[in-house]
Amino acid sequence: MKRLLTAIVLIAALIPINAAAKVIVNSEGEAMRATTTKDFMRHKHKAKYYTESWTAILQSTEGHLIYINFLLTNLGVVEGSSGLSMSITFPGEQAKSWSAEHEVGDFSDDSSKGMIKIGPNEMTLKGRNLTIKIDDNDMKLDLTMRGWYPTGYKFYDGKTFLNDKKNRYFYHFIHMPRGDFEAEMTWEGKTVRMKGAGYLDHMVNNRLTSEWSRRWWTVRYFAPNYTLAFITMQLDKKFGGETVTRAFFGSRTKPLALTDQIELKPSDLATDSKAGHKYHTKYDVSMSGDGFSLSAVFKSKRLHDRDGVIEKLPKIQQGIAKMFAGNPVTYRLEGAADVTVTEGTEAPKKLGGTAMMETIVIE
Repeated sequence: MKRLLTAIVLIAALIPINAAAKVIVNSEGEAMRATTTKDFMRHKHKAKYYTESWTAILQSTEGHLIYINFLLTNLGVVEGSSGLSMSITFPGEQAKSWSAEHEVGDFSDDSSKGMIKIGPNEMTLKGRNLTIKIDDNDMKLDLTMRGWYPTGYKFYDGKTFLNDKKNRYFYHFIHMPRGDFEAEMTWEGKTVRMKGAGYLDHMVNNRLTSEWSRRWWTVRYFAPNYTLAFITMQLDKKFGGETVTRAFFGSRTKPLALTDQIELKPSDLATDSKAGHKYHTKYDVSMSGDGFSLSAVFKSKRLHDRDGVIEKLPKIQQGIAKMFAGNPVTYRLEGAADVTVTEGTEAPKKLGGTAMMETIVIE
């Protein structure tokens, strides 16, 4: 998706500086609300910086770690782009990437079916049932996933404003906080069958994330009877510099919280000798809510995927882009989890396992 990435980083140079502001949400009523089919559909926008992505994150029982992204954007030389990308890590190996690029006109959605489509590729969500079908550019994937809950969830209405004028914002929807999946993937001449745990979310931006944020920290933790997913973003100083979080925690039988209140202490910096970045490899996390508390330490066992988007551009374009947008890099980590959960008057439960961690450095 070279043309798309080139447009994203080069247009970043044209964005005006914004006055400092705190984020704003429409905080009336319950904070944790069910998502709808309308939320899952495209949020069409004329803003030239509009991007929309639907992301499934999977961890198989055998140890595969997979990120699947359906993307639509107005950015582009002519009229924008649509496309798909995947990060695929086989057990014990380093990630490989796959992508397919399409035109904006190749995107469609159908609310009666709960489906979005890019070229021949489909993602369909009906209630708690998700299907993904990809047949494109030497990749064939058939996936079904059944959610733990009858709906997904959003923080209030899902929309977060980044400035006082409320003309810069993002949406975040967790359409499936946790599900059980089965999949068959044929790629590079091999067919693999997998099953395991998964997650699906959806973001809409009318500004580039490189404009308003500096670092992101994420975790998806799939325990047998509990699930935790959070995204924490450090905003740029010109947007107030605050830390913004969206965190979901639930048991197999019920969702327990969707909140912006967790305590996150990232530590143990590692150095990326190629980009010069320092990125965190350990997260201490605590959160509590109505009838529960959680404390956790997620510590990287290994870096399995390093994704430097600008580094994939031709050399001349790299130099131009770095002058304006720096060199954003996503570090995906396979982490050891040490988690303690307390529900009501029950004795604390000790949980272990593996967490899927990300640190994104946007500098």
